[in-house]
Amino acid sequence: LSQYSDHISYHPKVLVLAGWYGLAGHMIADKIPCTVTIVDKNPDCAKIGKGLYPHLKHFTADLNDFEITGYDVIVCTACEHITDDEINGVLRKKDKSTVVFLQSNNYNEINEHINCKKDVNDFANSLILSSYKKYTLSLDNYERFMIIGK
Repeated sequence: LSQYSDHISYHPKVLVLAGWYGLAGHMIADKIPCTVTIVDKNPDCAKIGKGLYPHLKHFTADLNDFEITGYDVIVCTACEHITDDEINGVLRKKDKSTVVFLQSNNYNEINEHINCKKDVNDFANSLILSSYKKYTLSLDNYERFMIIGK
């Protein structure tokens, strides 16, 4: 993140896409002073999330329709649930200075995993980013991939 830190404000605005109830956003806000917005298309997520994490902003919206400009950081830890076109649609609309943290995996055993990648290079090559770092976490049955970039 240090290579991108000059692009992130002291009290960043963080957007978590497909953020479910908001646990990831809560964990981020617990570590750094920031404003966190959680977006998920399932209306139950906002309802439950507001009860669990009232200090976060919760919205029910499709990520394709949500206004994503004005955020310093965009996080999506569920790219395996989202098509490449949708992810890249978000990347096209973000501010140029916005840093993204994107995660996917190669765990094809779940029906809702519609967009798994074979490895971190496959994931990185599917994204339209001008610069990025890539990481792999090897787990017992699959690997998780993370791309941090702009």
